[in-house]
Amino acid sequence: MRHLPPDAEVAIAGDDGAAVIAVGSAKFRLPAVPMPDLREPAILGAETGRVELDAKIARDLFARPAFAAAGDVSRAYLSGILLHSAGLSLSAVAADGVRICRVTAPAAGTLSTDRSLIIPNAMAKVIACLLGAVSGKVTLRRSERLLAIEGAGFIVVSRRIDATYPAYEKSIPSAGTNVVTTSRAEMRDALARFAAVADPQDRPHILSLRWDGPGLYLLSEGSEDRLSADSEGQAETAVQIQLLAETVNALRGDRIRIHASEPGRMVLITDPEDESFLAGLMPIRPRSP
Repeated sequence: MRHLPPDAEVAIAGDDGAAVIAVGSAKFRLPAVPMPDLREPAILGAETGRVELDAKIARDLFARPAFAAAGDVSRAYLSGILLHSAGLSLSAVAADGVRICRVTAPAAGTLSTDRSLIIPNAMAKVIACLLGAVSGKVTLRRSERLLAIEGAGFIVVSRRIDATYPAYEKSIPSAGTNVVTTSRAEMRDALARFAAVADPQDRPHILSLRWDGPGLYLLSEGSEDRLSADSEGQAETAVQIQLLAETVNALRGDRIRIHASEPGRMVLITDPEDESFLAGLMPIRPRSP
């Protein structure tokens, strides 16, 4: 309807399993589902947890970590957003075995104490879009198998993925002493340049990162760059360019902080201005020249 003139006269009628929309001399047919064929509405049932959040904060829990969720349906337990409570906070986690993202929000209440509240990717996207269009407070409630989100004038109910999320905390190393902090915008632009000159036949595209003093050195397939950066300690690691770029885009602050621990452990990426955000990438061995 948004593509029609504001003063257009619209007529809608049913015709053999379809809705016919007439506007002037134009007609459009849309498939329709008969009322008897509609699914019964999901009913939450016995409530086991609830929290109340600002709608925008709730939206971030579904939207910000979504880039890291697995798209492989064979690993259903990773094909969604895990919501779980810890103390006075609610965490949303997404991972695909190579990367992870966790976003936390203060929550005066408990929504879920186990690892079973996994909202499917498709539904998480719908919820994020819905919450992005509303304001005020929303209430998240769960039962054994369902999650309900209710605000002024709406309620949406989602089934959860019938699985238990892995103990993801084990993959997150403690922040060590080898840390580098640089401009997020400069990092984003540098990654775009590396991606632009990368050989499309050579995938995945790998970026080496090194720091042992002032500056952050980036190298990939014969190309190199140096970013202004503040560093502590020294480290050399490598990650996939595309995955790092998607992580950088998920941050909101002006700076990005990269933590490297022992070889083979996940590279942590944080926002110095936002303690609620944490991401990680598994390192990858750089190709030999």
